[in-house]
Amino acid sequence: MKIREIIFPDFPEIKKPPILIPGNFDGVHLGHKALIEEGKKLRKIFKTKLILLSFEPHPYIFFHKSRKNFLITDIKEKKEILKKYGVDEIWLMDFNKKLAETPPEIFATKLLELPLSRLILGPDHTFGKDRKGNIFTIIEIAREKGKVVTIFPYITYKNRKISSIRIRELIEEGEIEIANKLLGYKYFLTGIRIKGKGRGKKLGYPTINFSVPEEKLKPKPGVYIIEAKIKNKKYKGLMYYGSRPTFNEKEKIFELYLFDFKGNIKEKKLKVFLHKFIREDMKFENEGELVKQIEKDINIGYTYFLKKGSNPFNKK
Repeated sequence: MKIREIIFPDFPEIKKPPILIPGNFDGVHLGHKALIEEGKKLRKIFKTKLILLSFEPHPYIFFHKSRKNFLITDIKEKKEILKKYGVDEIWLMDFNKKLAETPPEIFATKLLELPLSRLILGPDHTFGKDRKGNIFTIIEIAREKGKVVTIFPYITYKNRKISSIRIRELIEEGEIEIANKLLGYKYFLTGIRIKGKGRGKKLGYPTINFSVPEEKLKPKPGVYIIEAKIKNKKYKGLMYYGSRPTFNEKEKIFELYLFDFKGNIKEKKLKVFLHKFIREDMKFENEGELVKQIEKDINIGYTYFLKKGSNPFNKK
């Protein structure tokens, strides 16, 4: 999959008219996947490339520079998923002040001046200054230029539209299992191992501390059943995200307890796939009460994997 970094109003030279799908694609959820599958069908008919036009930074991040905790997938994660979905190219457009202030009619005109086999949009697609452009803006200009636009319908789950907004809400509410259904994969955090205080080890349950990028969407504080991928091996276990109220601390941290891991981890990078939220962050009277709860959490984790026919101690 080829990545082309571009700046409006310049687009790459096109030799054969491609199928083009513009959008932010945050999370690359089932709604996005349906658009891509439609694009792949048309790619086969027209015998051409399927290209996605996306934006970096995400427009919301551009307009809310102090906003952290937002992206379902950062740019690296997004590329990783899109590569698996069979996209040929991504045009990554710099979302800058000039682009933000471009009237929708000018952006749509420049886009439709490209030699395209087909432009595919979702029904709620908006663009241009103040997001005033919509599918009707595109359709009107496309008609003038003799271009064909495909408006692909919503994908729904239980009669609600699948959207990045809805998925963010679910992740922040701890409804990780529903979020995973809408994503089409397990929500994951890509992190860097960091040094902890060693409390878990003292309690008899050594943990791995890790950090994630500031802009990455954080889940609801609490305990999760997870799988962690470390150096091409997957380990089952639990993840804690919270401020450790039992120890009167305020800064939120990520900790992993892996069911079948002994020794020290030298690998810095890790990926954590969230399966299920099992309880909220809690303050305990003492360390003994905390240990009792940790033991209960571990048993819940064991039971979860066993019910799914998976040995909690097997490394993949």
